[in-house]
Amino acid sequence: MGHPANGAVRRVTVLAELNPPDQAVKAAISVEYGPVAIGEVSCICLLKGVALTTAPMLGAGAIEPQTLLNDVTFTEYRALPAKTGAVP
Repeated sequence: MGHPANGAVRRVTVLAELNPPDQAVKAAISVEYGPVAIGEVSCICLLKGVALTTAPMLGAGAIEPQTLLNDVTFTEYRALPAKTGAVP
């Protein structure tokens, strides 16, 4: 999904569809971007990322589907001081 006024990407989502013999594996990822104030500048930065995977895993002597979720929120962006100068 993009921002119509400036074309900035706000969300990217990917759903994986695997072919046999891996069709039991399901995978999806979504990342969201948005404006973040860093110092006195507003930048489009990563705000949230979610990855979801379901795959057969060996457990208790049988193969059972297991779902793994990775849900991360990105915060506390800050400006880092920069040094400029000529390299000898």
